[in-house]
Amino acid sequence: PEDPSYRFLAGACALRAGDKGTALEHFEQGVETETAPFRRGQLLLWGSRAADAAGKPAAARSLRAELRGTRHPLLACHREAAVKEETRPYPAAKLQSAVPQTVLVDVM
Repeated sequence: PEDPSYRFLAGACALRAGDKGTALEHFEQGVETETAPFRRGQLLLWGSRAADAAGKPAAARSLRAELRGTRHPLLACHREAAVKEETRPYPAAKLQSAVPQTVLVDVM
C-alpha cells in the first residue's frame, strides 16, 4: 500500500525485524506523499533513526533538518529528539524493541 500511514507501519515493522534499510525506504516513501504535519513529523523522525541505524548519516541529517524546520506545536517533542539525536543517535538496540501501534498508527 502506498498510503503514508501504511508506510509508517511497514517501516516500524521492518525496524522491529532488524531490516533498517527496508524501514528507511518505507519511511522515505511515506514522507514523499504525507501532507499532515504530525504524521509527516513521525515519518521524518523514525526515518532519521532508521537512516542512522542503516549507516546512512547524510540521509539521517537531511530528515532531521526537515523535521527541525517544522513549526507544528504537536511536533515539539519530535524536534527536540531530532536535535538530541544529531549528536547522539537513537540506540539501534531500541529500534528492534519498538512496538508499532496499529490503532493510532504510532510506535512506542
